[in-house]
Amino acid sequence: MPALAQPRPPIGQCPSCGTISTLHPLTGRCRLCRRRDRARRRWEAGDTRDTRRAEAVYGGQQLFLDGMEHKLALAMKGSRHRSRLRPTQPRSTTPPRPGPIRPLPYRQLVLFDATRELVRDGRYVELPPPPVSRLAEALEAAAIEYGPRHGWTDSLIGTARRGLRVLLALQDTPGAPIRASEAAVLSQLSRRALTVTPVLAVLASVGMLDDDRVPAIVPWFNQCASGLPHRMARELTEWFTAMREGSSRAPRLHVRTDRTVRNHLTVALPFLKTWAAAGHDSLREITKDQVYAAAARARRPGQRKDIISAFRSIFRLLKARGLVFANPTTGLRGATIRGQTPLPLTVDELVTALDPAEPTRAALAALLIFHGIRPRQLRSLHLLDHRDGRLHVDGLVILLAPAVLQRLTTYLDFRCRRWPATANPHLFINVRTASRTSQATYVWVNKTLGIPASRFREDRILDEIHASGGDVRRAAELFGLTIPPLMRYLATLNHRGLGG
Repeated sequence: MPALAQPRPPIGQCPSCGTISTLHPLTGRCRLCRRRDRARRRWEAGDTRDTRRAEAVYGGQQLFLDGMEHKLALAMKGSRHRSRLRPTQPRSTTPPRPGPIRPLPYRQLVLFDATRELVRDGRYVELPPPPVSRLAEALEAAAIEYGPRHGWTDSLIGTARRGLRVLLALQDTPGAPIRASEAAVLSQLSRRALTVTPVLAVLASVGMLDDDRVPAIVPWFNQCASGLPHRMARELTEWFTAMREGSSRAPRLHVRTDRTVRNHLTVALPFLKTWAAAGHDSLREITKDQVYAAAARARRPGQRKDIISAFRSIFRLLKARGLVFANPTTGLRGATIRGQTPLPLTVDELVTALDPAEPTRAALAALLIFHGIRPRQLRSLHLLDHRDGRLHVDGLVILLAPAVLQRLTTYLDFRCRRWPATANPHLFINVRTASRTSQATYVWVNKTLGIPASRFREDRILDEIHASGGDVRRAAELFGLTIPPLMRYLATLNHRGLGG
């Protein structure tokens, strides 16, 4: 069976009516019995809005013609937006009312952490109602208030409400802040479309979230360090902690991004494992010749520079902390890296990217092709950065070309129609970021364009160099660069096939 194929419902004897029919995979009953029980529960709970109570005939079943029930539901008064006004209490028909939310300052300790199982033997486990009903009602009201402000659909609001009730029912200390690690249990209910992100957003907005999530780089580093000798792993942990948290003692360090730390570790770990396999228990035993040999194994100048930078960062801190006797990277220089010759894009690639049939791609490409802004600036642009026919970015004011204005206007119309209630302030958003306030990723930008965004910027800079006859000062002021990065563009003036 393919991985994405949905299994067919089983066929068997219904335990309620005894007929041979298709059974629901979770309840084990036929469809007519499930609908009869659901209508009966609604009627017994006091839901007077559902006029289809005729199907809840005791001792019988109400038949429906195919497709007629859906049309009947659309014609019923008060049937729309029912998910938003679903009663909180079992016998209540009123929407949840806002109330005070005061997290408890204490937490009841448990003897051991039990694994939460919400699905057992292919069936959903029946959970008790939340122990603090007022808190559940207040949190659901907060979700209803938070959702429309951030452009959530009714289904997403309903998902958040159901997820909140599940987490409240599983609390060991009712009323205490909910840990983010505890909310991960909702991933077991993925078939019911329960996701963690909207639930965490609502909890954080009312101060009920205890964010104990561990960055992904920490377990990854622990896994990598577990294969090293104890002393070497301890020394590497000292460097890892200083890089991520900063250091106020020598050598003083600013907090580095996880991406920088991961890049250094990815380069250094293969050599560290090789040294450990050779019998070295500590980085104190590593000599300059071994570091030279590691750098000599680089296949290209850029890789050699990365190796030297990674070991220089590690040994410089360990030497200052007194964990190694000498810094073996002293006097070791990386190779001079010459940038690759920038190549222009073809006319067909530019025309395809500017095709107005796809407003998002056309707007992204227009800003890159006509004005050569940086890819990171595309991601961080806000709606208010585009005003009066100008683009305000990083202290620069760019007068937009008519073709760019036309495509931006088309994209903004598409954005308004597609996500009319989104609260995301960024100019470029997608399906994922429309319900959040974060910016889009590099992957999304490059995938939407079909070509890496940096290629469009290189093409624009290359065109400017050739059009101005090699005026690097003008290009530096236009694109916010210094002179050295522009020298590789200047070298293409006499290049055969790239002449202006």
